[in-house]
Amino acid sequence: MLYRSRSVLFLLTAATVVVFPIDAEADEGDTIDTLSEVLAELRKVERRPFTGTLRWKSEYRLDGAQGGDFFLTEKTKVGVESRLTDAWRVDVKTDQTTAVGPPQGHRFVSCFDGARTVRAGYYTKDAKIPVVNLIEGESRSQEAFDPHKLAIERKAPRSTLSQWLTQELEPGDRSVAEDGFSGMTARYRGAEKIDDLPVQVVEAEFRQAGKPESEVRSRWVFFLAPDRDWLPVRAEFWGYKWTTEFPMSTFVLTDIVQTKDGRWLPREAVQEKFGEGFAQRGERKRTWREVTTVEFDPDRLIDRADLCEDVLPVDGSPVYVLEDGEIVESYVEGEQD
Repeated sequence: MLYRSRSVLFLLTAATVVVFPIDAEADEGDTIDTLSEVLAELRKVERRPFTGTLRWKSEYRLDGAQGGDFFLTEKTKVGVESRLTDAWRVDVKTDQTTAVGPPQGHRFVSCFDGARTVRAGYYTKDAKIPVVNLIEGESRSQEAFDPHKLAIERKAPRSTLSQWLTQELEPGDRSVAEDGFSGMTARYRGAEKIDDLPVQVVEAEFRQAGKPESEVRSRWVFFLAPDRDWLPVRAEFWGYKWTTEFPMSTFVLTDIVQTKDGRWLPREAVQEKFGEGFAQRGERKRTWREVTTVEFDPDRLIDRADLCEDVLPVDGSPVYVLEDGEIVESYVEGEQD
């Protein structure tokens, strides 16, 4: 079966990609019938706290001569999120190659020690001196793993999926406007089944900003599974500028398991993008593919002494002190008066 319930640590294994059928059966027995009800349930499980260690890896590969993001040919992102009951650490490193120029990379490491949050940014592949933000109290890491918004992760949203759907975005989140049509409206489509799994379907329609009666230019469709912590087991992006025959991008959780602390997490997710030029000619040809794999161990707890390793400023580090999201002080470590 595609969906397996396990009360054990899960580790990475090879998985066969299972493509859900587009034509799904309606679930007559489901009682949810409004968007607000779906979003209320989604909010209950988003960013659910945990203890242990979560590891993930995303691998992007260009597939074909057309498409890709800014001539991006390969990208690998590796993340480790370690949490105690009152402290945490998130470490995410990205390496990528493009059709032009040398390989690139960056790393962002954040920690919360129970009193303050420190975020270090290594903005080049070989950087040794981080740019450091010091924040009193706890400030959520922008790089923390969020399985509910994996489908839109390439848009770099700072908000949760429920916030994104309602446009109640966190400060600095421009992920909706980046679609080019900031007039977004979410709506509830109804209950369906995918591979015998009940799902609730929510759509996000994009129209020209300020013209709510204009035609729908693009649409995101999310198939949320109530029995799997409301994870989007499938998502589709439809770009009607290019074609109405098939989605321009698909996202599928190909393997989902239940951990021993009761939460549901994906072990593998696959996202594929199809070429715009091909689509306009009626051809469905993939231009890139990204596979994300996940491991979770609730019993692996980080040593407190290691929480802020590679996060604290070193001599030469630009340091910014933030309050309420605003910089109130800045200096270079080692050069203070």
